[in-house]
Amino acid sequence: MLVRSEAWRKMTQTQLSTILIIMLLSSSLEALFVKTTNLECSANESYIANLNCRLKPLNRTKAVINMDVELIRKIENVTISMQLLKKNYANKFLPFLVKVRANVCDMMESKAGINLYLAIFKRVLKDYSNINHSCPFSGHLWIRDLYLDSAMVPVTPPVGVYRLSYHFNEATTKNLIAKMYFQGEIRELKSSNPQTSR
Repeated sequence: MLVRSEAWRKMTQTQLSTILIIMLLSSSLEALFVKTTNLECSANESYIANLNCRLKPLNRTKAVINMDVELIRKIENVTISMQLLKKNYANKFLPFLVKVRANVCDMMESKAGINLYLAIFKRVLKDYSNINHSCPFSGHLWIRDLYLDSAMVPVTPPVGVYRLSYHFNEATTKNLIAKMYFQGEIRELKSSNPQTSR
């Protein structure tokens, strides 16, 4: 099979293995949906004022995220640590396949060669926020009507409860700027018209 996408060619063996594992785990599932059920945000007050994070349910299967923040000072260089955790049967969140750390400034400038998960994050920022440019970041930043959808990733993870954490740090001092946690569920979409047996 000929792979034409530059992103697929630059993937590491680990990334390809991750996608293959998810494909195998989710191959038996048909209609799935992702619903964000909780959102937590916190910020370092020496960098950020007036942090406002809201999760707004729209219907049974969809909730959107809105956020407003005022940066007190210009941020020249920022890193992100992103990790996905999955709730196990003992009700504990354990690391699940994704743990990435990168420089946000480099990521926003780059047109190719970034990690698959960072490419998804970058696309989300461009589509739902005014954080759609390279460093420095300053002033009022916002996110509007962001929803997590199974279509955002090439292969949907298995059904379950997940927690996605983002930690933003100043690159030079390593000081924490902000933390965000999304919690959500991936569930099977139940049919409203069950088939009767004959």
